[in-house]
Amino acid sequence: AQAFTRRRVEALRPHARDYAHQLIDRMLAAGPPADLVNDYALPLPLALICELLGVPVQDRDRFKVWNDSLLSTRPEDADQTQRHLGELAAYIKDLVAERRRAPRDDFMTALTQADEKGESLNEEQLLLLCIAILVAGYEGSASQIPNFIQVLLDNPAQWQQLKADPEQIPQAVEELLRYIPLASAAMFVHYALEDIQVGETLVRQGDAVFASIGAANHDPARFENPQALDLQRDASGHFGFGHGLHHCIGSALARVELQEALHALVVRLPSLQRCGDVQWKTATFFRGAHCLPVTWL
Repeated sequence: AQAFTRRRVEALRPHARDYAHQLIDRMLAAGPPADLVNDYALPLPLALICELLGVPVQDRDRFKVWNDSLLSTRPEDADQTQRHLGELAAYIKDLVAERRRAPRDDFMTALTQADEKGESLNEEQLLLLCIAILVAGYEGSASQIPNFIQVLLDNPAQWQQLKADPEQIPQAVEELLRYIPLASAAMFVHYALEDIQVGETLVRQGDAVFASIGAANHDPARFENPQALDLQRDASGHFGFGHGLHHCIGSALARVELQEALHALVVRLPSLQRCGDVQWKTATFFRGAHCLPVTWL
């Protein structure tokens, strides 16, 4: 958390804005239609997360391959996933060693110098943290960008609202994070330490429990008319980034990515519309589109 300072994250905002507009420039030059996933949603957060970690431009395609492999749920990919994990670990170890030898004013150097309870992070902790940053920082935003756009284009009144006032986008992002679950449940199982009654269900000691993020974000006791998308809503307190000890360490970076991605599309492609069926991912932990065909006037 010490490395994820507001100053460091906000310093990436101009880069996020520039990357977003560069990608839209390419889409406009190629002409419609376009695939919003591969032409926009994937390359934008990949460029930013690699910029954050200090990955050279020529190596960024390797990070996409490694990330996709780590998130695969297909049993037949298990051997490949282990091989790619080893390649990624070796690459990150080299990055860490380079920053220890020659510190810079960047995020990776800050990680190598970060303290946890007064002690520097060891190599294994640094490795696991960098992998978590890659997977969550890249795949999370790469999935939510098309998730957001698909929902907004299917709710044209909401899209028109953002076009009329793009300054609403930070608040809109919070409502979209509440409304659209990136995953239906927390990725890690918990076990009940004692019997407990939850509503009409008795959870017995030792039972496996998954926290439903989607249910929490659509709880009528917390959000009025929760099934409605309302960009004017105060959605603070949503569980899109978890909570407490398990709150996403990169939430500030994700917000920058999502806000700038949405802002660029609203301003540069106000006539954006879907022109085909969404193809959804079927073998990964996160909810997201594999292909989102779009066009514009």
